[in-house]
Amino acid sequence: MNPFLRLEAPGRAANAVAHDEAEGPVTVRDLGKLLTEAGLTWDAFTNAVWDLGVADAGNLLRYLDAAVFKVSATPEALRFHLRFLRSAPPADYPIWEDIVRSILDDRPLSNSSEHFLQSEGIDRLWRLMLASVRQEKITEPDGRPDARLLVQSLFRFLELADALVADDPNIPVVLDAVNRFGSLQQYFSKHDVPHPAIRALASAGFDANYLVFGSQNVLSRSREDQPERRTASGSGLDELITTIVGTEQAAPQIELGIDRFKFLNELADDREMVKTENSLPAARRLAARLIPLLRARKLVLQRLRLLVPASTLDEYIHRIERYAKVSDAEKARALEKITARRSTKNVPELFFDDTRLGSWLFKPEGIVHGEICRILLDPAVPLLEIWQEPYSEFMAAIPLYPGFNANRQRCILVETYHFDDRIFDLLGRQETLSFMLDALLFDAFLGQAEKLVVFAAPWGRSAIFANYVAELAKQNEAIHYFESYEFESVDPGASALQNSLTGQFHYTESLGYNRPLKGVIDFGFNLVGHQTIDKLTSGGRGVFEIDIQAFLGARHLLDSIPNKEKPAVEGTEAAFFDRPAEREAELTHRSQEKLRQAEVALRSVLPDAHFEIHREIDDATSAELLALHRHAFPEYAFVDEQYYAERMRQRDATLFVARSGGAMVGMTLTFRSGILPNDAVYIDELAVCSDQRQKGLGSALVELALRTASVRGTRQACLLTRFDPAGSPLMRFYERLNFRAEADYPDRGRLFQRSVSLFGRENREAIDAILARLDARLSASVPQLRIECFTAITPGLIEMMQSLETVFPEDIRYSWDEFSDRMRFRDAYVLVVKSGDGPIGFTLCYHDPILPDHVMFGDVLAVKQEWQHKRIGVELVKTVLEIPALTNYTDFLLYCTEPTKDGKSLVQYYRYFGGRVIDVADKVRMLIPLRANRAGSRRSVLPSPGQNNACGTAACALRLDVKRARPPGSRYPLTKVRASRGRSIAVSNDRRS
Repeated sequence: MNPFLRLEAPGRAANAVAHDEAEGPVTVRDLGKLLTEAGLTWDAFTNAVWDLGVADAGNLLRYLDAAVFKVSATPEALRFHLRFLRSAPPADYPIWEDIVRSILDDRPLSNSSEHFLQSEGIDRLWRLMLASVRQEKITEPDGRPDARLLVQSLFRFLELADALVADDPNIPVVLDAVNRFGSLQQYFSKHDVPHPAIRALASAGFDANYLVFGSQNVLSRSREDQPERRTASGSGLDELITTIVGTEQAAPQIELGIDRFKFLNELADDREMVKTENSLPAARRLAARLIPLLRARKLVLQRLRLLVPASTLDEYIHRIERYAKVSDAEKARALEKITARRSTKNVPELFFDDTRLGSWLFKPEGIVHGEICRILLDPAVPLLEIWQEPYSEFMAAIPLYPGFNANRQRCILVETYHFDDRIFDLLGRQETLSFMLDALLFDAFLGQAEKLVVFAAPWGRSAIFANYVAELAKQNEAIHYFESYEFESVDPGASALQNSLTGQFHYTESLGYNRPLKGVIDFGFNLVGHQTIDKLTSGGRGVFEIDIQAFLGARHLLDSIPNKEKPAVEGTEAAFFDRPAEREAELTHRSQEKLRQAEVALRSVLPDAHFEIHREIDDATSAELLALHRHAFPEYAFVDEQYYAERMRQRDATLFVARSGGAMVGMTLTFRSGILPNDAVYIDELAVCSDQRQKGLGSALVELALRTASVRGTRQACLLTRFDPAGSPLMRFYERLNFRAEADYPDRGRLFQRSVSLFGRENREAIDAILARLDARLSASVPQLRIECFTAITPGLIEMMQSLETVFPEDIRYSWDEFSDRMRFRDAYVLVVKSGDGPIGFTLCYHDPILPDHVMFGDVLAVKQEWQHKRIGVELVKTVLEIPALTNYTDFLLYCTEPTKDGKSLVQYYRYFGGRVIDVADKVRMLIPLRANRAGSRRSVLPSPGQNNACGTAACALRLDVKRARPPGSRYPLTKVRASRGRSIAVSNDRRS
């Protein structure tokens, strides 16, 4: 498919111009001409209106005058509105005309028109829109505080429906989502497809609830005594004509294919009247001469695939239309306030308008107008809207791309700014640009970003804002320019677009067309050819990175940031991410505990061993590192003071230092690299003083680095070594540490890799200790006690679990295949309690791929009936809360029925373990924080089965399973997700209780 969908304008003929009152009223001759262009005859038209009363026929003509001739005057518009009038009662013609004229004049709706729209008018248009994509209405759309833009957009969509849908197959997908859920925000909240993108946002540390589900005002400004800005409209129009047509001495930038000298002479009188008298009729006559010429030339350029100049002409057309439409009422209009707010991604309002916003992304004629549907479907690309009272149209829509820079700092990339140039009318250009920047910074701050990244080389109107930031950077130390900048979106694979029918990825000027949102930003992808978009290396490049806290703090704006409002819609997974400070404190505690354990393990050979972890280094530490390096590796004389400073600038760089007697005797340095998977860590340096070798210090440093990395979610470690032969001390060293040689790179070294997991070598001793504690707690009540832990399927394991599942009703027991599927999930394990050789209870836990990375899922806990009331269930719960806390898991998810069949409260029971209810449906979903069992923790006092509110036997026979609601069926591919293990599990779980 052509990546630009269709380049020719789908909805407007090349010579179509809305009828202007300056040329006199619309005549019957005008109507007849447009009927002919629409392929209709006078006979057909008169037959359609023949039986109408005279008054109704007059109302019909007045409606056509407003809805067709005062807007686009296209054959497509006439055909639609005639069909629409045939379906409407003649008594409604006057009220529809009043609605249309209210929209055209940008004045409030009358009470009767507002009532009519809310009671039946919007519903009628909404159903027509759905019918155009062969859908029937399922759910009421979310309401709008002002219906005018919705009605305007519905009419515009219906006028262009056939061409729009033919151009962009994603339109039915978007409308299907809105039709089934009422809005895109409700779709994001309730459907499975967008959840991974929302989870990626939240996992990255952004406030997903705010960015995806927010609708609050971010910033507002007003000017009570604004200057009369429209008095300069005459000179502005004259300057624009000079830009478009040129002068007698200089040709225009875009050749129009006309006799320039003759045309300038024909325009001279009206141009003079516009400059000297601000004559509106003269401005309209100039528009009537220029607009058809520009549209015809634009069509030629599009057919020649000269898309950038064609879009420039589009901008000229919009600006001329503005000058020509200024009325006395508009001159007197009091502009009140400009406001930036979180976008709720309303449809169909956000489909339009490429010309008004000067943008490639919007319909109907934007070069890549299919991108707006992809933006709408992706919660990981939120929008900020800017409105200006009293206009009913938004003045700007700005896509935002949350992600990370090379240092893994949270940043929001802003590359294009799509705005109506009326946005400058209230505050003037400079103050409006300042407002836009402040609004973006406030919004990014509320979304929990650390940096705002502004692409320095956008095309078109967006360059105005980029140039403003460039000037500001010359005097503001919080803004830094980078010629090249590494950026990765939180969801580079655009998982929410798995149902997109026009490409899986986004188009961005900074990172390219239909490719993952990940890479180095330098030149813009602005070189547009036939089905290609390439980098324009002759243009600008780079980004401006703004430190949000520093910029706002220096301007004393931090106190002006509004409080977050609770969204009307919330994501179902908000509870997984609502305590970031608490989770971070826990992970920091675990890292320190790993460090303390490493010191204790070395005390037998190095009594005064002391370990340190550094994220940054000072000059003194750098000097110590250099001395250690030269002592350990005298052959590497090229290393200097900047060597380690450069290393520590890498992403997530971490230095582990071993000291004895205060002196640095060993070190290892790790970081993450863009050429490795996101869950991999690279061990860059390992050095030990020669007099401290053969004591296990090198092994201890590597294990400490890996255990600490596993706390941060690392699943793999990589390193490069020399090409020593097999069996050499270096090779044996890494093999003892469970590294395996993967590949040789002649110019780099030998690549070694090791997997890191909950049950890997790095956690083996800790898990043995946890199981020993379980054994000690149960040994008194279970004779011939045996505790076994399985991390893979062994002969008889599944059959054993099935035999213990007989405590459940038959219809909810797992099949052999279902157990097998779950044992393939990450960090899956089965803990079995035996008395002698006979199993008496087990529990199954794993990381479900539909959950955030830091959440472990407890699926099954079953104990034989005759062994219940022995605290086996209690002790198994304690143990499964200890094991995942060895790595990056900070929360444990389970489902339970409330109350149980015997009237017990499992919710109250799990609250003893720190659990909290996060949502309630047919089952209660609870989240238990995985925290160190320190003094004062709630888990230090546990219930016994006989206590009030304890669950008794119910805790020994639990089916803790995910049951996700499925949306209604659809003929569109919204629910046809690609096959995956997580998805097949979701289907099988639907029948389980």
